[in-house]
Amino acid sequence: MSPRLLLAAALLLSPFALSAPTAIAAAAPRLAPLPNADLSRLPAERAAELRAQRASFENAKDVLIGDPLAETYALLGAAYASNGLYDVAAVALDNAIALAPGDGRWLYLRGALHALRQQGDAARADFEQALKLDPGYLPIRIAVANSRIAAGNLDGARDVLERAPRHEQVVPLVLLASIAMKQQRYADAVDALQRALALDPQATQLYARLADAHAAAGDAKAAAQARAKAGDGRPVLYDPLGQRILG
Repeated sequence: MSPRLLLAAALLLSPFALSAPTAIAAAAPRLAPLPNADLSRLPAERAAELRAQRASFENAKDVLIGDPLAETYALLGAAYASNGLYDVAAVALDNAIALAPGDGRWLYLRGALHALRQQGDAARADFEQALKLDPGYLPIRIAVANSRIAAGNLDGARDVLERAPRHEQVVPLVLLASIAMKQQRYADAVDALQRALALDPQATQLYARLADAHAAAGDAKAAAQARAKAGDGRPVLYDPLGQRILG
């Protein structure tokens, strides 16, 4: 037998060659089967979009592994969630996290799903873990702050906002103002809202909050001036991930 054939035979008979697929299979997380969703209550166009996305997923899932497969599960889960199909969405997001436990994006999406389902403790846990993994994505930090405020942890919420890499942005400042009002730090609330309006003059809804802060601080004239400027413009948080859940 030639040396090349001997080498090939040795590799085929090697216990390492035989065990490699087994080791890979053992390392792969166990994924839950994805249920079929009842799309009968959805508008026809939305149902067709979901069917097409599910078909694309079914075609791709057997050829993807690791992070790409996790992303495929997560995006499908977000699509189901945005259509109110929360049970199927939860399975898809659980699978995404099982495949990529170090990716804070999928924890954030699952936290948003928990929040939609009024599961505050579960949402808070996912948001907190997502922040540890991805501290630079501002919407995660905002979600943590909001969940801490809801739990009555105002100092914790203030801390996470002030630690933002670029906290001089409108939404963090609005939340800092809200916390300051709750803590009766009215001058701080006025300052934060004025800074927010300087960054986004179109967010005219903030003038109503500024008026309340001035009034609480005892400045009736400034409160009246601010209230006269109040409008419908809202501060905007750019959140392409969260928007997938909210639709």
